Amino acid sequence: MEQDHPVVLFDGECALCNGSVNFLLKVDRNDVFRFATLPSGGAGQSVVLSENGHLYRRSEAVIRIGRRLGFPYSMAAVFLFIPASLRDAAYNWIARNRYRWFGRLETCRLPTPKERHKFL
Repeated sequence: MEQDHPVVLFDGECALCNGSVNFLLKVDRNDVFRFATLPSGGAGQSVVLSENGHLYRRSEAVIRIGRRLGFPYSMAAVFLFIPASLRDAAYNWIARNRYRWFGRLETCRLPTPKERHKFL
């Protein structure tokens, strides 16, 4: 499955993460991604990308997801010019505050029948 479709792992209780998945479902017109939830709290992660046998975390995951979506989202690659330590510091700050700023969901997101094939 992963060779054909990168897997976006997300914190199912995080409202920001769920909003991001909803956005990806809307803009992923080429049916590139599959989705799965991380354990509660995501071990400090809000999103992880599994692609070609590699796990990408933090800002690297976000940039790689954008690149796979095509223009204009592929423009996220410009952030590669910023050192990973700075990108990840910003990512970590948002990840640490995501529940406070965006809320925590009582239940994990359930896919619609139309989306079911995208969720593992």
